[in-house]
Amino acid sequence: MEEKRSLRESLTVNDLLDAYLKGGKFAEKAQSTRDIDEGRIKRHIRPTLGTKYLHKLRAEDVRRAFAEIRDGKTAASGPSDKPRGRIRVKGGEGTAAATVRLLKAIFSWGVSEGYMEANPAATVSVQGTGTRDATLKTAEDMPDCLRPLTAWRRSTGSDGPPPTPLG
Repeated sequence: MEEKRSLRESLTVNDLLDAYLKGGKFAEKAQSTRDIDEGRIKRHIRPTLGTKYLHKLRAEDVRRAFAEIRDGKTAASGPSDKPRGRIRVKGGEGTAAATVRLLKAIFSWGVSEGYMEANPAATVSVQGTGTRDATLKTAEDMPDCLRPLTAWRRSTGSDGPPPTPLG
């Protein structure tokens, strides 16, 4: 009996998400980032993990949610709040990775705020964001695909784009 009452009083992922969305850390983000994060929370995190109890959540649950998002199980389509707007949620590898990165950040916030003892997503690895390590500074740094453009500009003395094949 005591265990059932304890479970009813336990926090779920939805409770943590609600607190995060009302918190100052979320409010500090740019509006465009908040919009994207709210969409990921509403369309991917809540359907896959929302009803799970925080104290029972494991890395395997996060990996399962990643697979469901990647495989399109959270895909949806419908009207948006904007006039004539549509929402098309597809899923995929990139969406799943970005959602898990957001989830890791929310769980880290939850740990720092005392909502949970440990971050269950900390050991879940996902692909990177695709950032570049180098900046191109000279023609020698450019990939081979740009060398013909550089040669054309030198031969013609033009700074503009080359003529299109169609004229």
